[in-house]
Amino acid sequence: MGGALPYLFERIDYGYRAIEPCRAHIAQPPSHYFKQFYYETALSYHKPAMVCGYQSVGADHILLGSDYPFVPTDLGKKSVSIIEILGLSPEEKEKIYHGNAQKILKNIAP
Repeated sequence: MGGALPYLFERIDYGYRAIEPCRAHIAQPPSHYFKQFYYETALSYHKPAMVCGYQSVGADHILLGSDYPFVPTDLGKKSVSIIEILGLSPEEKEKIYHGNAQKILKNIAP
């Protein structure tokens, strides 16, 4: 879920607005660009963190991740259990579970 990045969107944007040299090379606040990134769910089994990520970038930019083989399988399952209790639509879950990955891979395949 981007580590702490979604949690810091507004703080980073504040710096952009408050410190003029920060605006020299980008036309939009940093969060505008951060929302174009893709965030994965590996090691994201704290519901408030998952909610923050979802509210920050939406289901279109979240990918199911496990960090396997570095994280035990049971911890990867925790991410799925949190996704299931977020109240997402079936379409949003489909995007997170495989649709977004398929879209990305299709766009980079030769």
